[in-house]
Amino acid sequence: MKKLFVLAFSALIMASCGGGSATFSSNNGTLVVVITDAPAEDFLQINVTISGVRVHMSADAGTEDAGWHDLTLPEPLKIDLLSLQGGIMQTLGQLPLEAGHYQQVRLLLVPNSETSPLNDSVVPASGTYAGTEMPLDTSPEDVNGIKIVHQFTVNEGMEADLVLDFDGNKSVIAEGNGTYSLQPVITASVIEQAQGQ
Repeated sequence: MKKLFVLAFSALIMASCGGGSATFSSNNGTLVVVITDAPAEDFLQINVTISGVRVHMSADAGTEDAGWHDLTLPEPLKIDLLSLQGGIMQTLGQLPLEAGHYQQVRLLLVPNSETSPLNDSVVPASGTYAGTEMPLDTSPEDVNGIKIVHQFTVNEGMEADLVLDFDGNKSVIAEGNGTYSLQPVITASVIEQAQGQ
């Protein structure tokens, strides 16, 4: 499974376009961010809408602190996490970064809409609401950025490919009465390769 994951990831990166043109200086590397998901049995769809990713060299930096590097999507992207399984990944974009050691990632979600179409939702596989799209409640912390403390290094002239593995099945909590909330479970890993490969 891991071998398939890495092969599919490498092919995706070679074919992907980033989130806008990047300008590189001599001491820059590149961060490419992709998202994937683990298999799930409880839901037919788990939809989240992503607006961007932020990275910082400090694991303790707050959202208002200086030093953040922002990858902002051209427009919010609604993703069914369950479509990203078996080595399939969605590229969010790429960001030129000063070479150095980074310790914090934040994944930015769009708050849920009041009416259809919903920004964040689930479709249960069984039970009273089986097959019905239901709102997925996100917390203010999710909107300000789901904090992922993961250390990685961006080297000069190299590409750090950051994989955010979103475990949708563990992240969705059934609260009862047909309500569902998001308590994100996300792990991160990095694959480094030469720029342009």
